[in-house]
Amino acid sequence: MSTQQSATRSAMQETTVAAGPLFIVGCGCSGTTLLRLMLTSHPDLAIPYESHFMYEVMRGRARGIWPTDLTDAVTWLHLLAFILRHPRLQRWGFDREALFKRLQQLTERSYRDAFQAVFDEFRAQQGKTRWGDKTPQHVQYMLVLSQLFPEAKFIHLIRDGRDVAMSLVALELRTWGPRYMALAGYYWAWLVLSGVIGGAVLGPSRYLEVRYEDLVLAPEATLQALCDWAGLTFTKDMLHYYATPTAQQHVQRIAPRKQRLIQPPDASRVKRWMREMAARDQQRIVRQVGAVLSYLGYPVGKLPRRQRQTLASLERLPALDRSAARGRTAARADHERWVRYGLVWDRLVQGLALVHGDVETFAQCSLRWQRTVATMLH
Repeated sequence: MSTQQSATRSAMQETTVAAGPLFIVGCGCSGTTLLRLMLTSHPDLAIPYESHFMYEVMRGRARGIWPTDLTDAVTWLHLLAFILRHPRLQRWGFDREALFKRLQQLTERSYRDAFQAVFDEFRAQQGKTRWGDKTPQHVQYMLVLSQLFPEAKFIHLIRDGRDVAMSLVALELRTWGPRYMALAGYYWAWLVLSGVIGGAVLGPSRYLEVRYEDLVLAPEATLQALCDWAGLTFTKDMLHYYATPTAQQHVQRIAPRKQRLIQPPDASRVKRWMREMAARDQQRIVRQVGAVLSYLGYPVGKLPRRQRQTLASLERLPALDRSAARGRTAARADHERWVRYGLVWDRLVQGLALVHGDVETFAQCSLRWQRTVATMLH
């Protein structure tokens, strides 16, 4: 590479990276892998397989496993070892020795710097100028990540909860998610509502909702609109994601049963619940989370009374006073234990609020939890 080409490449990297990373979030089985393969087919964007190490560190920080201060050499090395040995990184297919060198060269010791270094190394090895992350669980950590990466944008992929529930319950070799249809609707609603609430705080410049159904039935128009919002130039390569080495490797090494990922989008995956879900399961999900389905524009027919009340609360969601949900703080280090107890309490109350359709309490607990964890990571 000539000096001029190198300088041009460096300038492109600075310009594009300044635009910030893209985070793909949502409930599992909503098509986030499909969207990741489409976006990583872009010549400028590198999105590895699910990271997991970031949300595990954030969750561990909330539980007191990780400290605030990383200036201690032993603690810092412990964090680096945790990242380098994480099993998810083994699936990325990149040189971890180079990553270790990059991490060693960091002059600042913080959670953000460690996370950033991992993705910067992956991006550099892919020869791309911008990075992203596809970890669905991050839908519960958007406000935390927005504090760590103030330039980040979040794409929330949403799919009809009944189709998601069917996929969740049918998962083979499961290591996550609900096993029974009776819980699948609540699981979907918890994650989707967490994203909607976090997105209302982030605003339209940093948060975008994309429907799985649009992505499958009208991929070109959907990807063009997404690229415009994200500051990317749309390319036809994104429509042929299934023929790329990345898609082939994903199926061969990670998901051999998902042969559909190396084929064009399958329209039969949309509204499967209408053809395949038992009537009693359809009715159960409407009783549990029909208001959330209706709020998101999915047809549900006549809602039960409690769900109609919940829908009315959801329609007031943009006007809720979110400023009241401030993060919990500890005046002294020995008070952090009580902050962690408060986080556990918020999660318990949040779950009860979801079951009872109390949208405002659910929102306040979700925001307070995220803002507290964001404070604990700085």
